[in-house]
Amino acid sequence: MADIIAADRLKAKLDEGAQFILLDVLPPSSYLVAHLPGAANVPLDYLHDVMEVLPQDYEIIVYCRNRDCELSQVAAQRLELHGYTNVHRFKDGLAGWKQAGYELESLIEPSG
Repeated sequence: MADIIAADRLKAKLDEGAQFILLDVLPPSSYLVAHLPGAANVPLDYLHDVMEVLPQDYEIIVYCRNRDCELSQVAAQRLELHGYTNVHRFKDGLAGWKQAGYELESLIEPSG
């Protein structure tokens, strides 16, 4: 079962420039609006398609919307079933990141 990573630890890893893969498993429409810094968008339905290019020796951290969102848990389980051993889950997701006071990135420019 994937370990849970807290917001402060994930932020520290990002600030340190640690080598890991951060996967946003939400739909692209959500990713466009807001995502964690440096995250790649791989919706859960497409996770299997990218597994052949994800290095198995890298740490992979997955997240979704919030604590009630189960997509990150499913993604972590799928990765582990395919032999990935260094998988972590940021259970608090976008909501927890924002609540901790950290900035989100967006691909959509605000209008006005």
